[in-house]
Amino acid sequence: MTTFQDIGATAETVGEAAEIDLALDNVNIIPDSLCMACGASGETRLMMTKIPLFREVIISSFSCDACGEKNTEVQFGGETQERGCRYRLTCAEREDLDRQVVKSESCRVLVPSLELEIPAATQRGVVTTVEGVLSRAADELAALQPQRLAADLDVGRKVQVVIDALRDRAAGEDFPFDVIVDDPAGNSFVQPLGEPDERLDVSTYERTDADLVALGFRPGGAAPVDG
Repeated sequence: MTTFQDIGATAETVGEAAEIDLALDNVNIIPDSLCMACGASGETRLMMTKIPLFREVIISSFSCDACGEKNTEVQFGGETQERGCRYRLTCAEREDLDRQVVKSESCRVLVPSLELEIPAATQRGVVTTVEGVLSRAADELAALQPQRLAADLDVGRKVQVVIDALRDRAAGEDFPFDVIVDDPAGNSFVQPLGEPDERLDVSTYERTDADLVALGFRPGGAAPVDG
């Protein structure tokens, strides 16, 4: 089995997305980067790194000393693959939650057992784990729960059930369940645990007209061009 030491070993503890060690020699530092949270100047660090069984990606990390804002995201230099990609993972034990995930901005994540879809562009591109994807989804849903409960108690209670179920799955307390990572740009990835990997189904597909519009290759509502 391939060991993911350069990125996978940097994943933080339960519930946190993977953080990348950017205190390395091959890092480009961009000072005086605008902080979108407070408007002060922060620092951006860029590093090219190779993800085993995947490819090279650009890791971008921003930090602002003024307000404490921090974020890390993965970028692909504007590259789009020839076909979309789809990973369907059956999580059956703890090691499945520790699988590394590369999620681009164009990727959507589905948890069929919860009838839950995390739409593309609602989360920036990240290098994380399956556990991190589930925990982050739960945290983002929970952030608006006070307003949701105040506006519609019934809806708020139903969403709370989903939040609790996501946290149970992230903690490894509700196996088995499936997670689908679907990216029309083909830039996302789920770590396999051997060859073959019976719990991970990987496929590629031709992009639909809706995919082309979403990726900016075709104006919205435009008809396909023949020939």
